[in-house]
Amino acid sequence: MSSRHHPEPSGQWNLLPVEGPPRAVLVALGAAVVLHGLLVWYFLAVYVPASRQSALREWQARLDAMAENRQQAIADWARERLSDAEMLVSLPAVRERITAEGDAAAAARSRAHLASVLDDVARSYRYRGIYVLARDGAVLAATDGAPALDGEALRTAAESLAAGTRLIE
Repeated sequence: MSSRHHPEPSGQWNLLPVEGPPRAVLVALGAAVVLHGLLVWYFLAVYVPASRQSALREWQARLDAMAENRQQAIADWARERLSDAEMLVSLPAVRERITAEGDAAAAARSRAHLASVLDDVARSYRYRGIYVLARDGAVLAATDGAPALDGEALRTAAESLAAGTRLIE
């Protein structure tokens, strides 16, 4: 047992036993440690996973909304391009070029006029290129500087034209 030295008024030392903290203090400290442990367990085992799941659900909802928005924007863009194509097909210069295939002189005149019309439309809408295709996929006219269509694009266009479907990729 440890003891503490206390000076006596006479100058001698008296040895008194030192008592530990009262039992109630130890019980309170033990309860505080247990309560702290339970709070840490709750935080790690219940709160953190629940918060994580909530955050994941919120992010998934945001991603779904963004994907839906992009999907709608692409669908709107495709409808606008189809409207542009329908407008171009209704132009007399395009109709003349399509029907003048048998007459070489008329085809040459319509090709020059159509190229001018297509270039104006491409410049106005900032398109890289506009193409007028025959039902077999042959390019009847294109804007100046338009990139060449590859074989797969021409086959896809020919299949779409033959089937009478509208396809934008």
